[in-house]
Amino acid sequence: MRKEIKTRLKEENRKRSEILKQWFSSFFMSLGVVVIAVTLIPKSPSAEIIDTKVFSDAFTYQVSVTDEDLAIRDGTLKIILENQMEYQEQSLTTGTNVGIFETLEADTPYTIRVMADKGFGLEVLAKREIRTSPAPGAAIISNTLVEGIEPWMRSYQVEVYVSNPEGNVGDVWLDISYTYLSWYEEQTYSLTSIPCPDNRNLLTVDNIPSGYVRVDYTVRGKLDGVETILDNYSFHTPFEIYGSLYVSRVTSSTVGMFAYVESAPVEDLAYRIELYQGSRLVQTKFIEPMSMEGEMHEEQSETIFENLLRKNAYLAKLYATYLDPDTLAPVEVLLETVEFETIGFATYSATATEETDHFRIDVLGNDPEGIYTHVNYYVYEITPEGFEIFQTFGMIELVILDGEVSAQFPITKPAFENYKIVIEVVRSGESIIRLELLEIEP
Repeated sequence: MRKEIKTRLKEENRKRSEILKQWFSSFFMSLGVVVIAVTLIPKSPSAEIIDTKVFSDAFTYQVSVTDEDLAIRDGTLKIILENQMEYQEQSLTTGTNVGIFETLEADTPYTIRVMADKGFGLEVLAKREIRTSPAPGAAIISNTLVEGIEPWMRSYQVEVYVSNPEGNVGDVWLDISYTYLSWYEEQTYSLTSIPCPDNRNLLTVDNIPSGYVRVDYTVRGKLDGVETILDNYSFHTPFEIYGSLYVSRVTSSTVGMFAYVESAPVEDLAYRIELYQGSRLVQTKFIEPMSMEGEMHEEQSETIFENLLRKNAYLAKLYATYLDPDTLAPVEVLLETVEFETIGFATYSATATEETDHFRIDVLGNDPEGIYTHVNYYVYEITPEGFEIFQTFGMIELVILDGEVSAQFPITKPAFENYKIVIEVVRSGESIIRLELLEIEP
């Protein structure tokens, strides 16, 4: 009897164990499916049909498409115009688009769809119903970036379509202006006006600044003798960002760098320096630019990389990342690369002894390779606002005696209340070979 009970209990425990195993397996499988679904499904791209114009046998459009997660497969973004008897399609790009469908039937309904494939077949991003009609008017139907005459200027080819079935449209012009975009005040400038005398007018617009600006096109003309705005189109020139990087000092185990970067009116703008030894990434530092509008400027503090190997070659890369202001897609740009080599072994120390009217400076070093040749000192006045103003500079040659490197010299106490004195050893003729030893403040 006991044996039967014991066997039954073992069998029940085994069944419980199997049930628990199945339950936990199902739970973690479900959890895994949920996590995969969350991480793999990108944000849906979006499209907006900003404007449409219909004429007796043509239809024009302005469409904007954003794709934050680059979900749209290459070559699949398009605008389709169709009805039961006709079908036409044109390719689009992310950002703003203008275009025209022609040879349409008069007084006929059509459906337009903006479509794209993000991995599951074509999907409708935007849709509108239209009907052709013999309307007078004008529209911008193409806008293409071409090479500018000068590196800091851009040129565009613009095409303006004019519909004049009843002869009551006249004196059509394209007005061009541009606006500098900033976090603060925006400045708008009128550029030029170009006549549009024909049904199709291919025009060249020069001298648009290559910085990130908004360009506004306005088509105006006389409709039944009355000055009328016939079409408007605005777009941004391609966003560009600049930056530079230089090595300020290098030792056997550290390097100091300054980056010149700019603040710009785009989302998620960030800068970083990546440090490589050969092809291996060894360290990364992020940079916060100061908010100085419209200027290249140095970051507020020196970026220091430590724990480097002596007498080794390194490569530093300055990157910028941001969201494209037109498509909202993430962008990464390599701004500059800098190569340098760490130096050999050397150690130095410095002490300052305060006297009545000066400081006595003693420098001692162990420098078997003779890397450093001089001691430099710099005197700065500190203003009440905390700014450092350079006042004076001195250079003293290091002395080698019995295998020991040393220097001793006085520095007169500054007359101003707040000051800073910086002492470092340097290699003559090589500005980046320097090692800061001491700072003196009252």
